[in-house]
Amino acid sequence: MPERGRGHDKPYPIAQLSINAQPLRFLDFLVQNSIFLNVNNLRIRLPHPAAYALHKFIIFERRRKKDKKDRDIEGALRVFHEMIRENQHLQIHKIFKKMHKKWQKKVLDNLKLIDELDIIDILTNK
Repeated sequence: MPERGRGHDKPYPIAQLSINAQPLRFLDFLVQNSIFLNVNNLRIRLPHPAAYALHKFIIFERRRKKDKKDRDIEGALRVFHEMIRENQHLQIHKIFKKMHKKWQKKVLDNLKLIDELDIIDILTNK
């Protein structure tokens, strides 16, 4: 579930499913940019791979633990490199442009931190 405003660290109980949902920042972006897969007669909604990677590029610098930060960066880079290998530059750019301007700036700033200038070019030059 999306975390808005100041946020809090308490899970949100969903009694019907007997689970607790953890509020996550920037979740709306993933929901708005999703794909659907059919697996074993079940329709599954997943974030679009480019949205997933962009989300990771927003949040990685917020991580307290270095190993989680490194996994976020590595996962996002793997997704982007595969999409680039598959010539999906335009799809990456389109989803980036759907982001709020402050989020776009955060992604670009974070990509500069990890010296990913090629990805910055894809996001800003199409």
